[in-house]
Amino acid sequence: MCRAAREAEGRHLRWFLLENYGSPSALQRLEGRSYCLRHARRLAAGDNRQLSVTFEYLVRVEQRRLAELAGGGRRRAREARQAATSIECPACVAGLVAARAESSRMLQRLATEAGREAYAGREGPCREHLWWLLGEASEELAAWLLERARERMAALSAGLERYFHRLDHRFHHEPAGEEQTAWHRALRYFWGDVDALAPWPEPPPGRGAVGP
Repeated sequence: MCRAAREAEGRHLRWFLLENYGSPSALQRLEGRSYCLRHARRLAAGDNRQLSVTFEYLVRVEQRRLAELAGGGRRRAREARQAATSIECPACVAGLVAARAESSRMLQRLATEAGREAYAGREGPCREHLWWLLGEASEELAAWLLERARERMAALSAGLERYFHRLDHRFHHEPAGEEQTAWHRALRYFWGDVDALAPWPEPPPGRGAVGP
């Protein structure tokens, strides 16, 4: 589910840079939405001068809105602040839709013996997606998922305990093992599968700049 979300986010950003940076419909949606810091950082990472088209439009919209606010006092300012705090990142929305679709497919797979065998051999979903599955699963499947999650937490707890055990100078002679990366497995559970980040491809030649 994390991988499906990250791939969808990557596709959204690629198409935005290739085609949609100047699309009227995309620009209109951006009047009420804003890319989150994570996705804005990816857009800012390359020589994406075509975004000048995007921001030329947004600056004009903002100028109009600020002029309207100028005569509205504090009430209009509060309304604008409430609108700004409810903004949704378009790339995050694309990832959310893809993850929701993948959760439905995963529940269908987990309804079969083969699907459960495959799941048992994997690490399992992140916490957010686990709770999605628990909310949609049958009572019997939810109990099975909870048991797998408890086993996962027990393994993480044991790994972290061994890590701190081997920090003690009395046990430095013991060979290091998987406990050294227990923190990374815990990160994937609590904060998402960062290893599923979609690669960031270079734009095709001639598409990275707009204008002379």
